[in-house]
Amino acid sequence: MIEDYLKQVVSLYSNTNSKIKYVGQAGLILAYGKSYPNILKHSYTMGEKKQCYQNSFHLALESNLTYCEGFAVSGGVGIPFEHAWCIDKDENVIDVTWSDGVEYYGIAFSTQFVLKRAEKTKIYGIFGLRPEQKWFEKGFNRKDLFRKVVNYVN
Repeated sequence: MIEDYLKQVVSLYSNTNSKIKYVGQAGLILAYGKSYPNILKHSYTMGEKKQCYQNSFHLALESNLTYCEGFAVSGGVGIPFEHAWCIDKDENVIDVTWSDGVEYYGIAFSTQFVLKRAEKTKIYGIFGLRPEQKWFEKGFNRKDLFRKVVNYVN
C-alpha cells in the first residue's frame, strides 16, 4: 500500500526540471527506502504521542537501534503518514509512538547522520522543515545511510 502511494505522489509531482533526480520526499524514500514488514512487540517504554521523530531519535541513541524515517500506516486510520521508528539488527520495527502500526516503508539512516542533521537543523527528523535541495538533485551520500539495511542506488 505505501509503495503504491509513494509512486502515485511521485507521478503527480513529476516535472521536467532536469536538475531534480528525486521528486520530493516520496521520490527519495522510493529510491533509498524499503518495506519493513516485521513489527516487533517490544518492552520499550512508549513515548509521547505525535512525537515520533523525537521518540525514535532518543530510542535509537539510547538503545543502539537504527533510526528510520518514511511512511507508516496505523491500524486505526489505514492511510500512510510521515513517520519515524527504529529497527533492530534483524530489521524488526520497534515503534515507541504507535502501538497499532501495520505497515512501514522508509529509509534507515546512520546514527552519525541523524546526529549531524539534528545539530544542524535544531529539530528532530531528517526531512522536517528544511530538506536539503542537494538530496533531490543527487540523492544521499553512502555514509549517511545505514549500510547493512539499505542498498545504495547511486
